[in-house]
Amino acid sequence: MIHGHQHFDSGQVIYHQGAGRSFAAVVQSGAVKLVQDEQVVGLALPGDYIGLGCLYESVQIETAIALERSRVCLLHSESELGQHAESVRLLAKEMQQKRWLTRIQQKPARARVCAWLIQISEHHKSRGLSQDRFRLPLNRTDLASYLGLALETVSRLLTGLHNDGLIELHGREITILDRTALSAESTAA
Repeated sequence: MIHGHQHFDSGQVIYHQGAGRSFAAVVQSGAVKLVQDEQVVGLALPGDYIGLGCLYESVQIETAIALERSRVCLLHSESELGQHAESVRLLAKEMQQKRWLTRIQQKPARARVCAWLIQISEHHKSRGLSQDRFRLPLNRTDLASYLGLALETVSRLLTGLHNDGLIELHGREITILDRTALSAESTAA
């Protein structure tokens, strides 16, 4: 399924919403935000797939933008991808991530932020990285857009989690200090 590799600098558009050409890839390093109609709708970290919408749409359904220097592994065109059983599994994973975002936006603001921090932590753990110390891949503006919150709310909540001793925060560097409490808050209704 591999077609090649490509690097993108921070802020560089990987593909545009509405573009007719297919672009499916696996993020190998860095981070990529997915934007649909000016709202952040997804975050792709190493090991995540982007552009799989080409399997069921004739155009790209979102814009993909590198958040930092990123390397992606390009996959074959949608006609070739459709012949691989693995494509169905990958598409199901992408849809699961979109359903997670829909569910999380039903929760109170603090629970949304906690759930997102737990999700990023689990992603790092699955990649063999530290689940308790990592760099936030989204800045506060993008995080607010992604979670459907105001920028001020996100800033206030991150500061509150820091003040409550659940996390330590220095810029975008985070340390989870109380995973149990953070997990409990992430499930609040």
